[in-house]
Amino acid sequence: MLLKILALGVLVIGLTQYVAPLGDLHLNLTTRNTEMLRSIADTTEDYAGRHTVILLRREFIASTIADNIINSLTNPMMIIDEEKIPAMRKFVILLPQKNFNYTNLMPSLNHGKMSVYLAVFQHPDFDEETITDLFEEFWSVRIFSVLALWESGENKSIGLYTYKPFSKFHCWNRGQLILLDTWDPVKGSMSKGRKFSFDFKNFYGCDIRCLGITRPPDNIMIRQDDGSWTSDGVGGKVLEIVAKKLNFNPVISVINNNVSEEYGWYFTEGPGELISKALIEEQYDLAYGWFSEAEYGYHGVERTQKTSIDCFGWAVPYRAGPKPDSWSNYVREFSMPVWLMVFISVVGATLTLYFVPALMRAKTDGRFRNVWYSLMYTISTLIEQPHHEKIQASSLRIFISNWLWFGLVITTAYKAMLGSYMAVPLLGPEFMTTEDVIYSKLHVGGGQETLRLLNHIAVRSARTRVLLQRYETLKPQDFGLVTQRIVRDRDFAVFGVKRFIYHYSIPEAKRLRVRIPVRFIPGCLLRPHTTQFMLKKNSYLRNPINRILLRLVESGIIEKWVVHLGRNVVLTVERIKGRSLKLSRCYAPFVLLFIGICISYAVLNAEITMAKKKQKAKEENSMLFIKRDLGNHESGLPHPIYPYLP
Repeated sequence: MLLKILALGVLVIGLTQYVAPLGDLHLNLTTRNTEMLRSIADTTEDYAGRHTVILLRREFIASTIADNIINSLTNPMMIIDEEKIPAMRKFVILLPQKNFNYTNLMPSLNHGKMSVYLAVFQHPDFDEETITDLFEEFWSVRIFSVLALWESGENKSIGLYTYKPFSKFHCWNRGQLILLDTWDPVKGSMSKGRKFSFDFKNFYGCDIRCLGITRPPDNIMIRQDDGSWTSDGVGGKVLEIVAKKLNFNPVISVINNNVSEEYGWYFTEGPGELISKALIEEQYDLAYGWFSEAEYGYHGVERTQKTSIDCFGWAVPYRAGPKPDSWSNYVREFSMPVWLMVFISVVGATLTLYFVPALMRAKTDGRFRNVWYSLMYTISTLIEQPHHEKIQASSLRIFISNWLWFGLVITTAYKAMLGSYMAVPLLGPEFMTTEDVIYSKLHVGGGQETLRLLNHIAVRSARTRVLLQRYETLKPQDFGLVTQRIVRDRDFAVFGVKRFIYHYSIPEAKRLRVRIPVRFIPGCLLRPHTTQFMLKKNSYLRNPINRILLRLVESGIIEKWVVHLGRNVVLTVERIKGRSLKLSRCYAPFVLLFIGICISYAVLNAEITMAKKKQKAKEENSMLFIKRDLGNHESGLPHPIYPYLP
């Protein structure tokens, strides 16, 4: 019995010595997992915000701390399969297991808005090379917003790591591990507590492959003698600023080596698929030049911050409406109000010449008492024909002096306008609306991209469907020939961006010595936003470029450059020939004529008053003389003047 008790005691002591280390190991493992969970929660709070946290189903099942992760986080969470990762901004927690491989996972991660990925390395066999291999896989699909929590060092401290593909020592590779922060178990948070920004602000002079698009006037590609390319216009200036601010070296290429400024309009519209394909396949890092929202979007690419607004409209020949009859050459010199005022002036002058002598009851200027004679005298003096009428009345002299000056001004203006109308071709009225173009006899057309726009609009617009029946798609050619056809042949109307058409019309403007040789119909049929850059979707260049473009837009620098090249707003209508004289430009002669008539009637009133006074005085003298003679007759003396009186 004693032996049994001793044996049992030895067994208990042995079990106690064996179980104690296991308890300590379990305690250590629990503490390590707790600190890792706390570091995961702290990192998620800093970098996920309120976005959804996603875990992969396969890793969730295999991980020993996955359940605890779910309990420690407050964000919305999703546990899904690898092939069903949604295209949205998210925070993805990866739990790599031993011998992990994410090669098949990467294509499904590289879509949607910019997300953050956190890899938690909890297996003791993981080393620095394992983490760098993971970063290499992410950079292969150009995902750089990647973090890693790794327990390293002799003291097994938890560190937060990331990588930078650009630095002073390397370009376009993941480089060395960068320790962002370490976990402080005493504070219960990261030691530094500063959030790392994944936006690239410095590329350290690395090469960025740029695809230049010729689109005058916004971007014009110029080939140098050594075979390299430079650019002029807004696109080139903006690229220069972006490259300087982000400190990278732009390596410029073009998609068609034979492209030229004259053909740039066509080659910009045609190879949109080629541009997007080159960006998606990462043959280039960015495309720059001119990109409009009016163009159909291409899958896998995106435009950067909007910088300006284009104005799509019609360019037509000046005075391209139906030509008026030839007889209108003799009446178009004056506008209708001017002709009406001339007619009223002739009638007023005729009546003045007729009534002034009649009111004076004088024997002088008697021929003016004939209405037809007064009318012929008025017309003959108006057209500067000689007339030998001697005017006696002062009121008529004043009136006729004003009338002769009025006739000189009106006749001279008419002669000058008549000479210009007879010397230039007869032109029709201006086009003012799209309906004028649609129902005119002009040929209408434009490029391929504008045809796509009109086809899209035609679904809701009946007049656009009528227009498309006559629409001519322009073939590859110098667009200057199109503007020549508008100006010289006067039989074509083109639909496009007004700044673009204006740029190609400059040679014709110099030839005619005018500012704008074509007529832009007022208003914009379409006002899409434009930008200077196109990138692969979710590109690492998007945020830094957008930040710089936003500052340029807010400062008004890009708007200044766009205005310099030809403003998007309705361009000034500058008529080349054939403008009628309006009343607003020749009202002075009519005002002075009216004043002359008023003065004439005032003098007429004075003359009539003076004549009445003289007549009254004469009658009073005659009555006194008669009374004296009548007194002599009563005394028996003969009447010396009127002997016939009894």
